[in-house]
Amino acid sequence: MVIAVFASLNVNDALKSALCCLVAVALSRTKPVCIVDADGGVSKIFRVEGEAGLGDLNDELRLRDVVLEIEVEEIWPTDKSFLGGGVKPRLWIVPRGSGKIDAKKLAEVIMLLNSFVDVLVDIPSSKLHEYNNLLRRADFAFWLADPCSNGANSIFSLISGWKKEYVLLLIRELSSCEKEKQHWQLNSNNVFELEFDSTFKLLLKSPEKALRKMKRVTAKRIEELAEYFISSIGVNYG
Repeated sequence: MVIAVFASLNVNDALKSALCCLVAVALSRTKPVCIVDADGGVSKIFRVEGEAGLGDLNDELRLRDVVLEIEVEEIWPTDKSFLGGGVKPRLWIVPRGSGKIDAKKLAEVIMLLNSFVDVLVDIPSSKLHEYNNLLRRADFAFWLADPCSNGANSIFSLISGWKKEYVLLLIRELSSCEKEKQHWQLNSNNVFELEFDSTFKLLLKSPEKALRKMKRVTAKRIEELAEYFISSIGVNYG
C-alpha cells in the first residue's frame, strides 16, 4: 500500500489540490484509492462540502463514518489521455469536516486507511514541520515551490535528505529570476517547471475547461507531470 503526500509552501495551492485529484482519479481505475483533504485552504477537494470529515472525528464519530465513496467523471483534453475520455472511476474521500485535526492525529488516520487502500493526502502549505511524522511514513511526496522565493529554498533543504520517491514542481511567477532559475537546473527527470498561468485557479472547479484555456505547452507539461507521478507509483508498487 502507498502513501503519497501533496505539499507546497504558499504557492498555487489550487494547482496542488487539482493535481492530487487528477492523480487519485487515474489511479482509482486500477486500484483502490482514498484521497484525504487535510488542506485548510479555500479550495475543497472535489468540492465536497457540508459533510462530516477529519475535523469531526471523536469517540462517537469514527473514521468509517466519514469515508465517502464518490464517482468522478473527468475528460482529459488530449487524445493520449491517461484518464481516458468518459471513464467514470470510483474512489473514496475523507473530507475536511467542520473542525481541525492536528498533525499527529492525521498521521494516525492515514496509517489506518493505508492498511486497506493507497492514500493520497493533501496537506496545508504552512507549518510543514508539523507533518514530519507523516512525511517520514510517506512513500512518495509531491512538492510545489516557486524557485524565485524563499519557499523554494526551504523545500530544497527538505528534499535534500529525502530518501524516497518524489516529484518537484517549480512554478515561476516572476520573469526576472534567472539566477534562481539556474540554481534549480537539476539533472533529474522528476523535477518539472511551469510558468505561472492564471487558469491554474480554475483546475479544481473545471479541470477540462482550465486545461483547454491554458497554453498548450503548459497543459501538456501538467499531463506529463501527472503521468510521471502515476507511473512511479505503478512501477514501484503496482
